[in-house]
Amino acid sequence: MLVSTGTDMGEPRNIEPSLLALEGSGQIDAELNVWDFVRRRKAIIFVLAVVGAGLGYLLYQQKAPVYRSRARMEVNRSASERIFEELMGDHMLENAMFIIPSPDVLRPAYQKNRLDELETFHGMDEDDAIRLIGNSLGIEQLSPGVIDLRFDGGDPRDTRKITNAIANEYIDRQTASFETESAKLKRLLETDRTNIETQLIAAETAYDLFVRNAKLLSDGSDSNTARATLLNQQIAIVDIQEAEVLAKLNLMDQKIREGGQRAALMILVGKDEGTSKSERFDERYVNKRRMSEALLPWVIEATALKQKVGSDHPRLKEVEQRIELIREEFTRIEGMIPGALPEHETDYLEAYRQSLSHELEQLRTQRVDLQKMATAAEKQARLVRTDEQTKHRLGRRVDRLQNQYEGIARQIEQTEVNAGMSGVRADLIAPAVYGRFVYPILYKFVGFGAIMGAILGLGLGYLIDLADQRFRKPDEVVRELGLPILAHIPHIAEERLKEIPDGELRGMDRILVAAHLPSSRLAEAYRSVRTGICFNALAESHRLIQVASPASGDGKSTLAANLAVSLAQSGKRTILVESDFRRPTVHKITGVSNDVGIVDVLRGTAELADAIQEVAVEELSVLPCGQRPGNPSELLTRPEYESLLEVLRDKFDYVVVDTPPILVVTDPCSVAARTDAVIFCIRLDRQTREFCRRALDQLRDVRADVVGLVINGVGKSDTYGYDSYQYSDYGYNYSETDDAYFSEEAEEGRVKRLVSAGQAPAVGADVEESLS
Repeated sequence: MLVSTGTDMGEPRNIEPSLLALEGSGQIDAELNVWDFVRRRKAIIFVLAVVGAGLGYLLYQQKAPVYRSRARMEVNRSASERIFEELMGDHMLENAMFIIPSPDVLRPAYQKNRLDELETFHGMDEDDAIRLIGNSLGIEQLSPGVIDLRFDGGDPRDTRKITNAIANEYIDRQTASFETESAKLKRLLETDRTNIETQLIAAETAYDLFVRNAKLLSDGSDSNTARATLLNQQIAIVDIQEAEVLAKLNLMDQKIREGGQRAALMILVGKDEGTSKSERFDERYVNKRRMSEALLPWVIEATALKQKVGSDHPRLKEVEQRIELIREEFTRIEGMIPGALPEHETDYLEAYRQSLSHELEQLRTQRVDLQKMATAAEKQARLVRTDEQTKHRLGRRVDRLQNQYEGIARQIEQTEVNAGMSGVRADLIAPAVYGRFVYPILYKFVGFGAIMGAILGLGLGYLIDLADQRFRKPDEVVRELGLPILAHIPHIAEERLKEIPDGELRGMDRILVAAHLPSSRLAEAYRSVRTGICFNALAESHRLIQVASPASGDGKSTLAANLAVSLAQSGKRTILVESDFRRPTVHKITGVSNDVGIVDVLRGTAELADAIQEVAVEELSVLPCGQRPGNPSELLTRPEYESLLEVLRDKFDYVVVDTPPILVVTDPCSVAARTDAVIFCIRLDRQTREFCRRALDQLRDVRADVVGLVINGVGKSDTYGYDSYQYSDYGYNYSETDDAYFSEEAEEGRVKRLVSAGQAPAVGADVEESLS
């Protein structure tokens, strides 16, 4: 079922839901599909791959054979040689790939083994031969103790002798080099030991001299640090005492400024007014002391309330009453009223204050003295610590030099042991044998040539694909033309048509498979076009239907006739109208007479009822062309043609109009402006993107309602199947198609050629091309 999307300006009206889903999901794109591309261009890729393989084989034939011999060497060291290996390192196996190809190894091997007599070096001087050996030599270190040596040459016997000669020379050189290097190393180590011994003696002398002059105790302890710590603790105690005395002094000054009662202050400093030493143990004095202690809290509270809330506050008055009651009780008990001290008596408050001031001054002086002593002790401690650090540094240097001296001594002993034990033993564990053939390899040359040819074929095929303007996939058709695909009509061979029996449909061409073979797959494809027309959202208005194509040979007449048959088979009164006045084929396909037709009706020489003819298919009528006019375009543009179409619309359920190709003449566009819907028919093996776009542009210029696209000839080749919807690589020459539309003589000559070839002329030219 199709979905309507609008009717403005001839834009596509119906889009298949599956295609809508593709567009919505972004699956329709213009990028080249790799597998489709390879399938289309496989012939080019295959041919160039074969050519490349052939060229690779020719190149293989021109290459000279190469043989390879291998020798494997092992170099062992004793366990006592580890220090030597660490020191000599890269002078041994690690540098084999540089030592072996050097002239110092190759030249003695060449001379000692008389390699100049080999066929490989015939006619060469010594320098050229050594240069050739170096270029053909390969070295690989398989492990820290194993070397693999290989030589490539044209003679398998020579490669064996050359490889063994070089391996033996390298082994001899390694043994001699080890002995020489061992003696050299021993001399170097002895020189280093002498230098370090001199430095060690100087370091020990400097250490002993410093220890004698340094002010350090024998046990390593430092009394200055302990003394400085003790002095700092005493300073902290003095600071605390100074703070306490200063607090008492400040408190007394504050209370005197605030006007505190003298009796309370005397009690604070531990004195009573008018009390002598002889009276302190008197009973009266004891009672007086007790009453004063009871009075002191209230006196202090009264003083605080005066400063905080004023003299009229109720709480202050209550406290003053309590004080007064205590005094009265004191007077009653003592029998006297306390009063102020006589002026000549000692002022204990002032004396106590002066005592606190003297004590504060004394504490400050004591703190200054303690700080001076502590500073001096800390300075002396720092000097001692500096001496300790210097002592440790000198001691570490002596230890370090001592360790170096002992290490070099051990290395010298180890070197002497290695030299005496012949610490290096080189062996040829796998001598070279006759050379093995290694080059050229046939499959590598042929395979590489085939791969390069295939790559070249891919590139050439890609360039051809870029220049190819034909459609390859259904989504390309939808994207390029903006039309839904109503149906894919399979290809049917002419031999298959000849097998169709006439039956009751005698006289109708066998190309009408919808009538002859209603159960076939081809008939079902035509019925899918009918379904797209009858069951879309605008089915009621799509009753006057035109079938058009870009050029001849696209199968439009076959499509129009089979569509009309399918509509009639569904019970709809349908008429097939011939509007291709230049090369009419409707009467040939349906088997009706062409004596009277639509041309005669338009000229007024016949009635419409006389021109319409019935066929063997129920509900199907045919309006043939009649006599061919000399002015077909003028007839199709007359108002009478439009009026005739309106009359047919009223008389039938569906009117199917067959028209000429769009790109050949202007007749189809004249008809398209008067129809309800246009079905665009193409054959992909004949039409390119440009032709289809031009044809659609002409239809849209006249505001034709192009409802969908029908693709003919599906499955004509192996690469385009009805089920897989794949397009093949058809060839098409547009210049072959359309000149005959302007010449009746050309049409008559074509019919004569068909008759002379023994083919029935009942199938029209357009039908005949659709069978090709």
